[in-house]
Amino acid sequence: MKNLTMNVYEIIMESGDSVYKVVVPAFNEKDACDFVQGNGEIVRIKLSEVYNDINKISNDKFIDALRLSQFGEMEINILSRALSQLNLIG
Repeated sequence: MKNLTMNVYEIIMESGDSVYKVVVPAFNEKDACDFVQGNGEIVRIKLSEVYNDINKISNDKFIDALRLSQFGEMEINILSRALSQLNLIG
């Protein structure tokens, strides 16, 4: 069974004259790299200190934001549970 815990990776990328940071939730480093493939050269990838376990997105704030955007309760429940199971909100 696949690991159901996602991490958040910070990826620094270079594309021509631009250098930029992308924040990617993924099951592992390879998946994060695959997600950004084709958008430039990966200069650095590391686990995010901001989003992993220390400052998870609040489940209550997430639900409030979805309600303010007029999502239905069924959609809110599905999204909230899925992100909670992936350890992305708490």
